[in-house]
Amino acid sequence: MGFCTKCGKPLKDGEICSCQQQTPQMTAPQAPTGAAPQMTAPQAPTGAAPQMTAPQAPTGAAPQMSAPQASTGAAPSAASLAQMDAVKQAGANAAANYFSIFKGLISSPVDTINSYMANANIVLVAFLIGAQAVVNMIVRLFQMLISNSGSKYGRLYSTGAIFKNMFLEILLIAVAAAIFALILKALVKAFDKVDITFTQGLAAYGILTIFGIPAKALNWLVGLTSIGFLDHLASCISLFASVTGYVFLFMAIRSLCKNEKNIPLVMGASYVVVSFVTWIVRLMF
Repeated sequence: MGFCTKCGKPLKDGEICSCQQQTPQMTAPQAPTGAAPQMTAPQAPTGAAPQMTAPQAPTGAAPQMSAPQASTGAAPSAASLAQMDAVKQAGANAAANYFSIFKGLISSPVDTINSYMANANIVLVAFLIGAQAVVNMIVRLFQMLISNSGSKYGRLYSTGAIFKNMFLEILLIAVAAAIFALILKALVKAFDKVDITFTQGLAAYGILTIFGIPAKALNWLVGLTSIGFLDHLASCISLFASVTGYVFLFMAIRSLCKNEKNIPLVMGASYVVVSFVTWIVRLMF
């Protein structure tokens, strides 16, 4: 029996010690020469929340600007305010001119009418005709309402009929003024060879309203009292306003016509045409 010369382990004859036996070595496979190294992406630890990256704008893209939004209930523009102020000022001037002409017709009617016709103002004329239409509409409205309330057989005027009659009152005044102005312009041109403007024709018709507006309003207000004396007094005031209105109209046409002989014909023919046209309008409604 012998012993291992390296570790001293007892060995049989011819036996090789285990310390001298070589174990096979495993070698890792080598990447082929010239292959690119492979990079492995780092892994997020288990349980970690995913990371979101914000999208990036492309290189060179222009920044996007959002248009400012108008706030709800924005104040009106300066132009709108200026127009409103101009309308208010025109209405105030027309009202002031109305009272000035009203006093002038009492103190100096001839000079007042000559100046009124020579300087016919469309704003003042529109104010006069419009005021007459509104007064007629309001008076007609209350007449219908009073008739409905006092009727023993139900409503005499339906809601549609009330609005229809209110509209008709405004339409009649507008049609009468326009037709009168056109006929007056045509007749003055035919008989006197004088060109007058359409505004002057409207101004001649508007002269009727200067006394007519307060007289009709007063007549209606007094009529609500049902007092006989006041009712008769209001009727007299309305008659006075009607007569003086026709006199003023005669003077207005006289300021336009050179030949006074034609004034009755011009005035009478104008009213006949206006009466016929307004009758047709009433039939249509």
